[in-house]
Amino acid sequence: EQGVFAKEVRSAGVAFHSYYMASIAPTLLAALKKVIKEPRQRSSRWISTSIPQSEWDSPLALYSSADYHVNNLVSPVLFQEGLSLVPENAVVVEIAPHALLQAILKRSLKHTCSILPLMKRGHTNNLEFFLSNIGKIYMNGINVDANNICPAVKYPVPVGTPLISPLVQWDHAQTWDVPKVEDFSSGSGGSNSATVYNIDINPESADYYMIGHCIDGRVLYPATGYLVLAWRTLVRNLGVVMDTTPVTFEDVTIHRATILPKTGSVQLEVRLMPATNKFEVSENGNLAVSGKVSILEDAALDSFHSQISQQAANDSGDPKMKLTAHDVYKELRLRGYDYGKTFQGILESNNAGDCGKLQWTGNWVTFLDTMLQMIVVGLSGRSLRLPTRIRSMCVDPAIHLEKVCEYADGKQAVDVNVNRCLDNIVAGGVQICGLHATVAPRRQQQQSAPTLEEFVFVPYVETECLTANGKLAEQLRLCKGLITRLQQKLAPHGVKLSIPGLQGESDGPLPSPEPSEPGLVRLLALLCGLELNGNLRSELQQTVEKERACLLQDGLLQGLLDHPALRHCLDTTLENSMPGKIKVVEALSNDGQLFSRVVALLNIQPMLRVDYTATAPDL
Repeated sequence: EQGVFAKEVRSAGVAFHSYYMASIAPTLLAALKKVIKEPRQRSSRWISTSIPQSEWDSPLALYSSADYHVNNLVSPVLFQEGLSLVPENAVVVEIAPHALLQAILKRSLKHTCSILPLMKRGHTNNLEFFLSNIGKIYMNGINVDANNICPAVKYPVPVGTPLISPLVQWDHAQTWDVPKVEDFSSGSGGSNSATVYNIDINPESADYYMIGHCIDGRVLYPATGYLVLAWRTLVRNLGVVMDTTPVTFEDVTIHRATILPKTGSVQLEVRLMPATNKFEVSENGNLAVSGKVSILEDAALDSFHSQISQQAANDSGDPKMKLTAHDVYKELRLRGYDYGKTFQGILESNNAGDCGKLQWTGNWVTFLDTMLQMIVVGLSGRSLRLPTRIRSMCVDPAIHLEKVCEYADGKQAVDVNVNRCLDNIVAGGVQICGLHATVAPRRQQQQSAPTLEEFVFVPYVETECLTANGKLAEQLRLCKGLITRLQQKLAPHGVKLSIPGLQGESDGPLPSPEPSEPGLVRLLALLCGLELNGNLRSELQQTVEKERACLLQDGLLQGLLDHPALRHCLDTTLENSMPGKIKVVEALSNDGQLFSRVVALLNIQPMLRVDYTATAPDL
């Protein structure tokens, strides 16, 4: 009510530092005299709040004695008078079981003082609170001997003592911009200096997205990429921010295309002439692009804003057929533009290519290239065209971000409008005028030979796969007969072979001598011709090992591998796996002989990527 700050504290119902404490003064004095036997003189840094400053020369005020501390308990606290003696820029430490005086200290002391408590009631970890404020005392310039906080260490330390190094970590709560060499122009800043950009195509690089700019089977550096490099060089030389600086390009000529390698990097040099605003981009000493680039200012900027606003207002709806992104890029693929996902930015368009929506991902290279694609979509014919000249291009990043809107599936998009009469295109805060695209010759034999396919019904269970092959059927009959003979031969030796499907197959002639062709028939004939005089198991094993090639070359055992049934099994596998990619691991590939057959069948699928691993003890 009187404008005086007050705060209630817990003191067990008794007001400390008042005459209410006088009754315990004699008892407290007797107890303190047992502890403080010899009073010591107080230093000049000890500011007393129980004795007025006018009495600091009295014997009671000069010494830290039992009488002084009893007087401190029963006397009012001269807190304001004591705080008036604290100098500016002081480090004030509150030593108490609880930081009770923080509020009044912050109100009474100068703002230049650092006020630090050591304990806080209710804190989850008071040890951490104490040590963190000890650290703040050190950070304020006070030399703290931390060795006195902990007990002395006796060396050698025990084996189980944890290391302190894992507890010391960098604080990554804040991110700081670190200047790099490429952020500054090389040379003296004159016309002979060039800014060098390394375009790295490795998967870990930020430029890896450019592999999506595939035209006619080759990955070309985007034409808009040259313009963005010139834009970056301009704002770097002027010391302005790219995201808020409108620019204009004029008389841009694309002299040659730059083919990007599958791996490695390409070095591009940008030379900017400040006096004429002309720029040149060269690759390996060969001029690639030239033109003029400058900041868009004053009347030119106002005129640009009015033009894009007027063209957006003239868009009164589109009655034409709408094409999806799949339709658009299918048409572009027929013309030779094999764009990857990173450059498929046309979300929708009408069939005339006059208007639509373009995706905005924050990448100026892909967005500007998508605008050029929009112009190509509306051109008649299906010839491959590459940009060679641009009369002008204006970009205002701030206006562009205002025109970005939400699209389906969490994507961001801007409206695009193409005016064939004025030969310009406007999307967001970008206007491109006078694009000239030259017809480029297509590379020959880019597509593989067509594959002739057919649809046939395949039963879920088919047991008569090889019956149509008379030669294999005859081999099967011979094998069954030889197995029956082998059963009869091994029976006297106590060996019983139980093989289903042999009933009624003993009729018909069997080969008397061993067939010369390697195969299962030859192996069974050899087994039937054994004398079996010694170790039965050893003789059979030696014969099978010796004629092992018979099994690997037998037409009957390999019959299903050359039968359409293998193709049907692979088709079933593809239908139940991730589309577009399959991983195959073949064990004992030197015996299975599947690699040559399976890979050929999988390669029939034109959009399938095959990852085949063949393993064997000795390849």
